[in-house]
Amino acid sequence: MTFTACCLVSNWDEYHDMKESMLGHGFNETNTVFLTLDNSDGNRFDAFQALRYFLKRAETHYILVLHQDVRFVGDGYQRLGEKLRELEGLDPHWAVAGNAGKAASIWGGALCMNVNGQVVQTSTDFPSRVFALDENFLIVKGDAGLTVSRDLEGYHFYGAELCDVARRLGYGSYVIDFLVRHDSKGNLDEGFFLSRKHLEEKYRAYRALDRVATTCTQLCWSESYFRKMFALAHSVILLDFYRHPQAREARTLMLRLFAASLPAKMVFLIAEKTCLSAKFITSLPEEMLNFYKSRIQIVFWRIGREIQWWSRNWRSRIFP
Repeated sequence: MTFTACCLVSNWDEYHDMKESMLGHGFNETNTVFLTLDNSDGNRFDAFQALRYFLKRAETHYILVLHQDVRFVGDGYQRLGEKLRELEGLDPHWAVAGNAGKAASIWGGALCMNVNGQVVQTSTDFPSRVFALDENFLIVKGDAGLTVSRDLEGYHFYGAELCDVARRLGYGSYVIDFLVRHDSKGNLDEGFFLSRKHLEEKYRAYRALDRVATTCTQLCWSESYFRKMFALAHSVILLDFYRHPQAREARTLMLRLFAASLPAKMVFLIAEKTCLSAKFITSLPEEMLNFYKSRIQIVFWRIGREIQWWSRNWRSRIFP
């Protein structure tokens, strides 16, 4: 099992102490490649730049991303290998691991940290799956092919961003039972809150849409059945627009899948309240069916445009 130990260095004395602690706990030049970027003369690289560089350059099985004030004081190379094999057995599709992280809820997550000599460890079973990891100690699986966003910068939240990228690619992130000492509790300065603002703005921008059209259908990942219904209507429009030879079969299949996704109570309510019976609809001539279908599509399209406009502008209309 080989590692690349990566560190963005602003103080070489601290880094050498960190490296010595690794060498004293089973890591050596045979099983570990030490990779650094020099920030001792000023902030030439931020953490996002450094992480992109490290993940691109590393060629080992696992990549350790470490703060220079981390010290190996008990657990070492042997135990880390055991814990990663344990994680591999639990979830072969993990990509990021660490010693502290949170789930989606503020109540979820796990800690296995030694902060300034004080051990903080939750009773959670390890490995514990999380949504975001603390950046003091990260392990990235080399063959997962991860990176972080080009348009983010700073020295905070790159652990959360890395876990988010992993999750979108189908990988898991975990806190493992591996203890190192971190001689800091982090720095909640202005840069921290600016980084949070930039990350929130990016997530808001690319997650603002919950429907995206392809050439033959419209994807919808909203949980709202109302929005799914609009996506279904738009998918029918696309099939007609491109005159797809399988349009009729595709419409039937889409309707069947949509109906199957509805709760049983909703299906019963629709069937009970509908004005036109299925028998009456199927007895209509095809030309009339096409006419009604086109009119319904136009109504759905107009309602969708209105909802989209109001969802973007309701604040300015209510609070001028």
